[in-house]
Amino acid sequence: MEYSFKMMAGKSIQYKYARGDWSKEAFTSHNRVQNDTTDPGNWAYSSTDTNMQLRIANQGGNKMAIDDYVLRWVDMPMAIYQPRKSYGDDIAYSTEEKSFSLRAAVPYGVAFTINEHPIPADAMDDRGNVLVNDIPLAQGKNVFTLHIEPTAETLNLPFLHG
Repeated sequence: MEYSFKMMAGKSIQYKYARGDWSKEAFTSHNRVQNDTTDPGNWAYSSTDTNMQLRIANQGGNKMAIDDYVLRWVDMPMAIYQPRKSYGDDIAYSTEEKSFSLRAAVPYGVAFTINEHPIPADAMDDRGNVLVNDIPLAQGKNVFTLHIEPTAETLNLPFLHG
């Protein structure tokens, strides 16, 4: 993405990324590191404290380039990769199989339930990578409600309380 504007070198700005409006805000690496595992954005934490900070510098030719990395999106806290990719919409899936595997990525520090039952303890790592194998399917239509919410430990993290 490229964005051009004029500003004096040495000045500072704050900004965030969003897809159209603030309800589709991006959580970014404030260290500008790809696959950053230390940023509060991994916990889907948003406030004015998580604004990106930038000091304007002339890097040559009156231009400046930065690399920012999106970690997650506020409106897509759960990304499903298997059995079908999702981008925030409901997933419809047809199969003749008797079970399926669910692979997803969720914010760090959440409790994850399927139809109000917690997923197995070893199904999610500390980075929010989820793999639940052999979820049984019955003949006909099956409906699964997936739910995530921050754990009590996450809600007590120091960056949430400034």
